[in-house]
This record gives sequence, structure tokens and C-alpha cells, in this order.
Amino acid sequence: MGNASRTVSIADFGAVAGDRPQTAAIQQAIDHVHQAGGGTVAVPTGRFTTGGLMLRSNVTLWLRCGATLAGSRELADYVTPDAATASEADLAPGAYNPHSRWNSAILKACDAENIAIIGEEGSTLDGQNAYDPQGEENFRGPHAIGIHRCRNVTFRGYTVVNSANWAHTVFYSENITAENLRVLGGHDGVHFRRCDNVLVRNCLFETGDDCVAGFANRNVVIQNCRINTSCSGLRFGGTNVLVEDCHFYGPGKWPHRVRMPQEDKAAGVNGSPENWPHRPWTLSAITYFCDLSLPVTARPGNFVVRNCRVENVDKFLHYNFSGNEQWQGGSPLEDIHFENVEISGVLGPCVVYADAKVPLVLTMDNVTFRLADGAENAGFMQAAHFKFIRLKNVTLPNAAAPLIKTWSEGPGKIVFDNVTTPVPESKRIVMASEPFFSKPI
Repeated sequence: MGNASRTVSIADFGAVAGDRPQTAAIQQAIDHVHQAGGGTVAVPTGRFTTGGLMLRSNVTLWLRCGATLAGSRELADYVTPDAATASEADLAPGAYNPHSRWNSAILKACDAENIAIIGEEGSTLDGQNAYDPQGEENFRGPHAIGIHRCRNVTFRGYTVVNSANWAHTVFYSENITAENLRVLGGHDGVHFRRCDNVLVRNCLFETGDDCVAGFANRNVVIQNCRINTSCSGLRFGGTNVLVEDCHFYGPGKWPHRVRMPQEDKAAGVNGSPENWPHRPWTLSAITYFCDLSLPVTARPGNFVVRNCRVENVDKFLHYNFSGNEQWQGGSPLEDIHFENVEISGVLGPCVVYADAKVPLVLTMDNVTFRLADGAENAGFMQAAHFKFIRLKNVTLPNAAAPLIKTWSEGPGKIVFDNVTTPVPESKRIVMASEPFFSKPI
């Protein structure tokens, strides 16, 4: 990374703490370091307001202890200097065009390499729930961070609060590390699409929307994270995905803002829990995700979840290719495997309705699945279009018959290998007589 020892402060370029945007001074500091061959731009202790900034190759943005970079609530402040010279394609509306309105962000990087955002303890990136009446769902504003077509990217050590849209948006990029982060409130914690070689570890996600999301990714590791949400813990798809040593827990500590009153959205406030218009329950620990907005270059599969704990969720697993979900209509999943997973306080069955052309292989080994009190009759699994389901060393202590309701007459196979349950073998599997339906998540 160029001259990594070169460090400048945004204060050296005239940035001052306060509510007035310091965008020009901060951008000047970034550009200066980039043009000098690389180095570090430091944000000192204090609260600095900014509009949209462009990160450059070989530059580290370093948030000192007690530093806050607060995104402006004025949408006009997010027109970055690169937008004036961007291609027509990159300016066109849409999620994959870096300079489109939807891709506004406090910190953005396009076609860059060797970039990092590092925070010392107590550093914060505050999206201030900036409101955009023309944004997604008529209220979402800029992302906190937007990364497009980049390589060698590091996020470490800071907290993101009140992100007006996703906290970390990473598209068409490779070699990404996100570690020791906290994301509180707002929307998706980290969201990757068409990314290779991704590591997310030692993070705390307590979000209103999905914690870890994305699809069309390859070689992803999610380790030692705490995951709390009012939507899906993981809404994810990819090839070679490992989730390990993670704790999923509900109910959500923050509301999903889409259901909040419009006046609260406009004001950027979170409100108090007693006034939230919905129950912030965790809808699903793991939801498969693959829509039609991007081509998938590798067949999704080799998805492994191990050494994890899940508590107090509506559903543990939600894979619904029956046709009624917007986010599940692209490339289906070939296989998913669970090892050493403890699940408790679940309100509904796992949904495993796969694609008829790509029947699913699902295995569970050393798994405990306990339904919530009062939900014992909900069932363990709803399944269709599977090649093979194997339950080995699985404990279902309070499930009632049937364990698995299926909409497939064959040729898929279900194997019980040392399953501990009060349900007798003759009542563990039943053919459904009613049409399949699962509420979209």
C-alpha cells in the first residue's frame, strides 16, 4: 500500500467538528494521500459531519478513539466528485450502478484496491437515518459504506449506527475482510453480491434488517459473530460458505424501519420499543437468498453451518423455491449441512422447499432442535424436491408428530440415524394433503 507510514489528519486540511459538513476538506485529505502514493487519513476525536466521500486506492481511513463521522441528512451533500466524470452506465438507475441515487453512501469506493476503514475503540460511523422520500421503500437514504469493483478491502474496529440503508454494501469485489465491527440499528449489517474471498469475523450485528446478506458470492467465511435481527440473521447464498461459532438470538433489539410511522422515518428517529408498530421478532436465523438480478457464475452449494447456537426465532431455516418469494427465484441451492448446532425457542418448522430441477441434499449431524413452549405442534420440517435428507444424532425433545411433512412422493430419501424424539417412527413422516404455502420472509 504505497507509503503506509504517511499519515495526515483531516484537521490539517481544515476540517472542524460540528454539524456543518466538512466534505471538501476530508476529500482533499484523501486525495492528497492517494496522489502521494498512499497512506493514512486520520479522523481525530470529535464529531465530524460529511456528505458523500470517495475513498481511493492505497488509502486507509483511520477513525481515532472517540471519533464520529456523521453522514449529512441533506441528500444534496452526497453527490461525489467522481459522479461528474462517471460513465452513463454507472450513473443509470439501479443497484449495480455505483453512482446511481440508490448507491449514495457516506464512504464510497469504485475500482480501487488496497483500501481500509479502521476504527479505534469508541469510533463511530453515524448514518443519522437520513431520509430520502424517493429512495427505496420511499424512505431509505444513503448507505454508510458502498464498495464497487474493488479488491483488497478491510473494515475493522468501528461501530455503525443508524445507517440510512445498508451499513456495508459490497458489490463485484474480492478479498474482503470485515472484523471486530458493531452494527446497531439501521438496515443490513453487511451485504455482499458477486464477491469472492470474504471473511466476516468477531462482529456484533444488532440490526432491524438482515445482519449478513447477499448472493452470487464464492468462498465466504462467517466466524464468531453475534447475530440479532428483526428480519433474517443470514439472508445469504453462495458457493463454499462456512458459518461457524456464531450465536443467533432474538427477539430483535431494533425495529425494521419499513413498518415505522412515516413521520418517524422522516425525522430519523427510532422511537421507543413500546411505540413500535410490530413485534421485533427474529423471522429466520438462516434464509436462502438468490434472486434474478445477477447471473450466478458458480452453482450455489457447499453451505456449511457448524458450532452455532440459535435462540428465540420464528424459523431456523427458510428455503422456499415454491415460487412466491421475490428473493428466492434465481439459482437454487445444491446442498446445505449443519454440524453441532443447538437450536431453541423456535416457533415454526424449517422450510426446505427446493427446486424440482436441482433437488437438495440436506444433512444434520449432532443437532438439537427445541420448539418454543406452546409451539410443539408446529412440526420440525416442511420439505419438497430433495435428493437426500439425513438426520444423524439429532435430538427433537418436544416435537409432536409429524416431524417432516413432505410434498414430494419421490425419489428423495429421508434417513433417521440415531434421532431422539418422543415421536414414534411410524408417525415421523407424512405426505401433505393440502397445497404448500409459506409466508415470504
